[in-house]
Amino acid sequence: MVVTNLTPHRQQRYGLTYEDIIGINPRIIYLALTGYGAEGPERDRSGFDYAAFWARSGIMATLGEQGSPPVQQRPGFGDQTTSLAITSAIGMALFERERSGKGQQIDCALLHTALWANVADVVASFKDKAAMPRNDRTQAANPLFNFYETKGGKWVQLVMIQSDRFWDGFCRALELENLIADSRFDSHVARTENSADLRQIITDRFAERTLDEWAPGLDEGRCIWAPVQTLDEVIDDPQVIANEFTTTLEHPEDGEFQLVKMPMKFHRTPAEAAELAPELGQHTETVLLDLGYSWDDITRLKERGAII
Repeated sequence: MVVTNLTPHRQQRYGLTYEDIIGINPRIIYLALTGYGAEGPERDRSGFDYAAFWARSGIMATLGEQGSPPVQQRPGFGDQTTSLAITSAIGMALFERERSGKGQQIDCALLHTALWANVADVVASFKDKAAMPRNDRTQAANPLFNFYETKGGKWVQLVMIQSDRFWDGFCRALELENLIADSRFDSHVARTENSADLRQIITDRFAERTLDEWAPGLDEGRCIWAPVQTLDEVIDDPQVIANEFTTTLEHPEDGEFQLVKMPMKFHRTPAEAAELAPELGQHTETVLLDLGYSWDDITRLKERGAII
């Protein structure tokens, strides 16, 4: 298995292309991650996920309220998403090799993963040959698929796309039973046609109570909703804790710290964090000794600055 994030030019420079490697072992699984793909005029352009994944892909320009500046991403969105693509690709290649006996080359790119992650908007743009409009909660056609501020400043996200299914329960949750049979709002079409009026009614109603006060009624009405949580709330979320989405490790100097587990749970063969990530150069000497280098060789390499 070889995994590299060198651009194609550097793969050639260091003799680490797929063609170089299969001459040594034709069964090798060789995965190359680039920012913009292995072909084309920008194949050798370097790109972190902020550039290749977030900005170049169209995601950055699509998010945020209409008329506001583009929205910056948080660290690692593209890297973490692409790591799942890499893991899946390697697993499938290993599975196929068990049957064919042959290795193969795999290309992954941050830009490609971004297009896949945003596939609904990308496909819509293919059809319409136009940029997707940015969201504007003040213009939402379906008021039950929108987000609202509650008393105290907390926000609630409603996701009732098929609004007819949820209309009665939602009205009861907000104690607006008088709206159930209101001809302005008694069907999805009617609610869309009169969305401005309904948005204002819902906005005013949510502002009357806190999110904690609204939550029981929303659940009882079988509404699809979620609180818009800050990260300090997320790490104490009972669902996160109950499902053990995080784990605690012990650092020899800094004590306990928490990490997020990988986003899949294997029940028969559970995965656990075996040890901490090594410090930079921590295992260099051990690896070189295992490869047959002597201590004199290692000393010379250090004097030349070849190793840390």
